[in-house]
Amino acid sequence: YESGDYITMLFGKNRRLYTESQVNRSDPLELPVAYTQLMTVGMAYPERVGRILELGVGGGSIISYLARTYPKVELDAVELDQVVLDYARCANPMT
Repeated sequence: YESGDYITMLFGKNRRLYTESQVNRSDPLELPVAYTQLMTVGMAYPERVGRILELGVGGGSIISYLARTYPKVELDAVELDQVVLDYARCANPMT
């Protein structure tokens, strides 16, 4: 769903909704969901990163963030669900 500049992808299990991904269209470098912030912390440790593989694109916020922040790093992303990939492309044109 959309709310202002934010686009949110939810999934449900046991009658509860969980945030899968969230994108801020006015600030593509914002990672508003806590786990997405934590997933990128590993970039602080290696001296050099040449390539990254992301398994599961979700809404595309992490791969878009990495592409903008580390333009020289080769990025590969794998998503099995075409509907999820279509959403990611809509929410993040760089995905």
